[in-house]
Amino acid sequence: MPVETVHVRNELIRVVTCVHGSLEFEMECRPRFDYARSRHRIQVESDYAVIFHNTDNPHDRVRLLSSVPMAVRDDDVSARFSLRTSEKAYFMLEYITDQPPVSSGDLPAFSEKRLFETINYWKQWVSQSTYKGRWMEMVHRSALVLKLLISNKYGSIIAAPTFGLPEEIGGIRNWDYRYTWIRDASFTVYALLKLGYEREAREFMKWVEQQCNDIGKAGRLSLMYGLDGRIDLFEKELPHLEGYRGSRPVRIGNAAYNQVQLDIYGELLDAVYLYDKHADHVSYDFWVDISRQVDWVFEHWRQEDQGIWEVRGGKREYLYSRMMFWVAIDSAIHIVTRNYFSLPIL
Repeated sequence: MPVETVHVRNELIRVVTCVHGSLEFEMECRPRFDYARSRHRIQVESDYAVIFHNTDNPHDRVRLLSSVPMAVRDDDVSARFSLRTSEKAYFMLEYITDQPPVSSGDLPAFSEKRLFETINYWKQWVSQSTYKGRWMEMVHRSALVLKLLISNKYGSIIAAPTFGLPEEIGGIRNWDYRYTWIRDASFTVYALLKLGYEREAREFMKWVEQQCNDIGKAGRLSLMYGLDGRIDLFEKELPHLEGYRGSRPVRIGNAAYNQVQLDIYGELLDAVYLYDKHADHVSYDFWVDISRQVDWVFEHWRQEDQGIWEVRGGKREYLYSRMMFWVAIDSAIHIVTRNYFSLPIL
């Protein structure tokens, strides 16, 4: 998966290698646009390149490029091929943009180049970690996962890259987690700052500041957002999809977006405090925005909410939510003290 910060293309590359002997392989490519709600048509460019077109959106296209001949079968693409010792086959699925296409003849060299660029990128990123403890390998692998949850374009951090994955097999709690929860992202910032990754924390703070600027009449930050700051995350069921091991319904979107969860402001303020302490001082304008959040929580902290687990049975009084109010107050005071701001917090 070549890194977007290195190249503007969107590619998924697979390299098949026969280590020893001779092996038969079969490749199948069966893309489904818009969660299999849209049909597609296939444009054959050659035996080594095809384009899948979303019939409902002419701008939604992906190209499959291969170093071995492919065949169209029932609106999908497949390839059967043999490899001997040390031989390789290359495949690349890319979202079509205005970038010049790669030719099938250039695919092997292109793939090998991207592979080493990707390896070097991640090695360089991991080398920035300040963690030198006993569990270094596991900590760094976990850090890599957190990094992969961060939007390169926006700086926002999703909770998980999954949807339709149930808490228990056959259970209905299989929510779409591909959104930015203020709480989850704040905890991620804690971890990244502790490991020395200031850039990722800085980009997230810029994203939060943008959301503060876009609050409007709401008067407070929402508990969750889309990567680009969207707050209308309407939940839909996809009855035509089976779900993981038959666990239904499969959902996209998340109805929790319109809930009230009072604890998120405490976690956010704590992340802002740690960022201010370990990375860079927050700006005056950002502090004014954040102080308004503290004011709002001070006025509403006794009200009922849906709590940290986002229950859908109505609002209740949650001790954790109210405890995090005092975390917000404590963090805000520390920020004021560190920066000598003479602003009324409450």
